[in-house]
Amino acid sequence: MKHITPGAGRIAWRLALMFITFLAGAFLVALVSALGEASVPSTVEGKVRLVAPAPATADSEMPPPTPPAPETSTPVPEIAPLVVSKNRLLLTDAASSRLYMLDGEGRVVWQWSGESISVEPFIINQPVVVGDTIHVFGRDMIHATLDAATGRQRSGGGSYGSGEFTQATKYKDEFCLVVLDVKGRHESAAGTFLQVYKGQEMYWQDEFPRGAQLRLWRGKIYAVTFGAVGVEMKEIAEPEMDTEKCCC
Repeated sequence: MKHITPGAGRIAWRLALMFITFLAGAFLVALVSALGEASVPSTVEGKVRLVAPAPATADSEMPPPTPPAPETSTPVPEIAPLVVSKNRLLLTDAASSRLYMLDGEGRVVWQWSGESISVEPFIINQPVVVGDTIHVFGRDMIHATLDAATGRQRSGGGSYGSGEFTQATKYKDEFCLVVLDVKGRHESAAGTFLQVYKGQEMYWQDEFPRGAQLRLWRGKIYAVTFGAVGVEMKEIAEPEMDTEKCCC
């Protein structure tokens, strides 16, 4: 019969304890791995269900940066087509500051671009046709004249001040009647004015009620203002012009 010394017993016990520790560690590693692959429980209607985890991708690890919000700009109006004659129709693209003249078949006869005047859209009202001349009024006090037959620019261009022509219409047979809204830094420099143009030259100017609409009725000029209690029509005295002189 073999006799086991106390020292040998202690060694065997230590080996057994190390093996048990190894088995426990392997079990914990497997458990943690299984829990990592498992989904996160979520509660729905009082019950626990498993939701499959989304696979990790480059996009999910680091989401793309949010693009900056586009800068706000001055609204560009939609301008209605203008019937010039029975076989001529003028289209205005305010967003690109372009005019297109079409014939009776819908073909483009000519086109004009205002990009040489301003890189920003400046046309804010319908052009005015007086005889063989097309008047283009807009922001920055821009006033350009074009040949109605060819679209060739006759005069105008450039930015002339802090203001804009907000309204324009034909007046009598050879003039343009426009409303100019001047935006000065000081109240003394700001104001709204009614002006009369012949070609590129201004022949008359007077104050005009701010915010009023320009209307021609039965040969007379009116400033129409709409309010909470109704509408007010103020007659504007007929301009006294000397066509031999201009006030430009």
